[in-house]
Amino acid sequence: MKVLARPESAEEVRAVLRGWLAGSLDDRELGDAELVASELVSNSIRHAGLSAHEVVRVRAAALDDVLHLEVEDDGRAGPPRRRPPDPITGGIGLNVVEALSQAWGVRREARTTVWAELPFHPTG
Repeated sequence: MKVLARPESAEEVRAVLRGWLAGSLDDRELGDAELVASELVSNSIRHAGLSAHEVVRVRAAALDDVLHLEVEDDGRAGPPRRRPPDPITGGIGLNVVEALSQAWGVRREARTTVWAELPFHPTG
């Protein structure tokens, strides 16, 4: 899916992900997936140096027992890095992603992609 680089797009991504996964995951895994997707989108919008008219691409795929999420942008602000949380300047997002994910990382090619893999145990 494509969303505009605006703060409210994180909620839009959460809603789409919730609609896709509702009923197929327990509440904890669904909540973790929504939170990680939201953090990835929010970080992209906040740190990539995009205007509100530019696009962020979001992809999600369930592969066996892994939910793969990725957010891609035309980021120009340097590679995303996890930093120590600070109550004033933030730094919480990628720490949350790391805590909830089995693995996560960054690919920098023509565009920047931040991805995360979470446990996926369908309930039905």
